[in-house]
Amino acid sequence: MRRFGAHSPIVEELARLQIEERSARERRMSTALLGSGFTTSDAVKVGVTELGDWLRRVRPPILTFADWFALRAATDDQLLGVWSWGVSPRISDYCLDRLDDPALAVRRSWTMLAALALLGKVPELGEVLLIHTPLRTPTADEHALYQALHEKQSGGPLVNMLQVINATEARGDVAGAALLREAMRVLQHELFDVKTKKR
Repeated sequence: MRRFGAHSPIVEELARLQIEERSARERRMSTALLGSGFTTSDAVKVGVTELGDWLRRVRPPILTFADWFALRAATDDQLLGVWSWGVSPRISDYCLDRLDDPALAVRRSWTMLAALALLGKVPELGEVLLIHTPLRTPTADEHALYQALHEKQSGGPLVNMLQVINATEARGDVAGAALLREAMRVLQHELFDVKTKKR
């Protein structure tokens, strides 16, 4: 970081902000765990099975379209990276925001989901969310793309994606727009590789 920072002070500042963001998230997580009466270790030990059952049974909307699309587009080799550095911090923040509401029911499950997401090394959780939970507040365009991709319709999805990316960024979700752009880059690269191999 210092090597690149010597050429661009922006890099060093971004790294500092990232550390501060992570620390703030961990402090919020500690408060949420304390309020629920168990530790991070407890959440991990109990969480995987219990949380999986809750997600399959209740099917709470967790993933935004950007999160869902990034996980769906990732290859097996890319899944851990997409989950750890892209999707899991966003899920953890969403769960922690929900836990700020004292009227929230099933606090234990939301706390476990926040804790497991914060650890960032459980991409299988991302796959469970991808398969078993609906989208969280999709726009009309996002819902149409989601349906088209589920039904494996050809044509439309790639054409409309730029509009979805621009709309995501316009409403202030810059990280979501970045996830979508990277997922599209991966898909286009794979499509190019397939065409090249056919030749």
